[in-house]
Amino acid sequence: MEHMLLDCHSTGQRIIWNLAKRLCVKTREVWPDLNVGIILGCGLTEYMTSDRKPDKGKRRLFKILISESAYLIWKIRCEWRIEHNAHPDKKITDSVRLDHTDHEVRNRWIKMISDRIHMDILCSDGRRYKKKAIASSIVQKVWGKILRAEKVCGLSLEEISGVLVGIRDWWPP
Repeated sequence: MEHMLLDCHSTGQRIIWNLAKRLCVKTREVWPDLNVGIILGCGLTEYMTSDRKPDKGKRRLFKILISESAYLIWKIRCEWRIEHNAHPDKKITDSVRLDHTDHEVRNRWIKMISDRIHMDILCSDGRRYKKKAIASSIVQKVWGKILRAEKVCGLSLEEISGVLVGIRDWWPP
């Protein structure tokens, strides 16, 4: 598990963790030194506000970034192992990538996070989901800084188009 999530060059994990770190830093949060314990226990992480109350927004953002990134690494690893039979010629190396290019891995991660933002915004519709809706204040705490930093439309159902489209300034070329 540790090899797959942190060391294996066949999964694009280096790119994925770098993107997650950059997004976390955009919110001015400290990125931890990743290990298997942090990845598997990402849902147990506690963040506190300045007045020592639990910060649900930071906790949710961290949990989403770590768990979704680990899941994408696992999916790419399964594609390489199952679809390509872990063939050495199909292995991703630092110089040659024959199956998952850096660009493809980056685009898959961006789409995954964009889809998550869209889903959180849609699930905060109190008219549709009543008591089951995610509190819009939580969605604002989780994604607000990121969307404001990227100059993307606000967090509302009316302004849902264009999420993470303009994120060119911090993405590697």
